[in-house]
Amino acid sequence: MKQIEAKEVIKTLNWIAQADDDGQSVLEPKRNRNGIYECLVHLPLIEKTVIGIGDYKLESIDNATKQSSKLIDEYLEENPNCEVKNMFGDSRYVLEEDDNGYLCIHLMQEGAYC
Repeated sequence: MKQIEAKEVIKTLNWIAQADDDGQSVLEPKRNRNGIYECLVHLPLIEKTVIGIGDYKLESIDNATKQSSKLIDEYLEENPNCEVKNMFGDSRYVLEEDDNGYLCIHLMQEGAYC
């Protein structure tokens, strides 16, 4: 089972949920014709789109959300009065991908490690 720390994933999902009129926050990697996963993320309000690629779903999500997290931070720095707020504080999350490609996110307990 593969896993990553999901701080950027949570930040991206939170941003999309709050900034998008639809409120639909989904990260859905798709396999391209070359067998590589692509995760496309559109950031509402910022109006930019990033794409993460990887051999696995998890890798493509990680790559996309690292890029989107940087864009979110830049936007918040330039727009300190932005209404979108971090709803998750400093909680630690882990995103896991099992051998069948299913994804699951977990809140880590204090003192637990990935």
